[in-house]
Amino acid sequence: LHIEHSDERCKRPRNFFSGTVESMTGRFVRVRLDLKVRLPEEWMVEKVEFIAERTVFRLEYRALELLKDGFIEKVLFPKEVLGKEEVRITSFEWFQPSVASNQEQAEAIQSIVNGTSYPAPYLLFGPPGTGKTATLVEAIGQICKLKP
Repeated sequence: LHIEHSDERCKRPRNFFSGTVESMTGRFVRVRLDLKVRLPEEWMVEKVEFIAERTVFRLEYRALELLKDGFIEKVLFPKEVLGKEEVRITSFEWFQPSVASNQEQAEAIQSIVNGTSYPAPYLLFGPPGTGKTATLVEAIGQICKLKP
């Protein structure tokens, strides 16, 4: 970020500062200036330029390339999985009885523990308070216990 300002009261020449955007809240932007600068109490910003770093563009471009090549689709939705067939675990000693009594949570945990869609990731979603965290904690506990 480059800021150009002048102090019209003193008719001072324009000054240029470089800084980094720290936070944005509503219509306010907090900027950390690169140098220790003493600014007048009242000053007017005349020009603000946002300078993008090349690295960000390179990463965005790489992400688009991966999408174009179908790489992301292959990772998220693989056609075949190579490896040995593991024995499915169907009965659990539950850490949280409340999770065991909820059929959807129990099925999700069983699928996660058995890796039924491996290597595709599992997505837990739902409104607040529906048991996503409890499901995740139970699944992690079962994996640690059954597949150390």
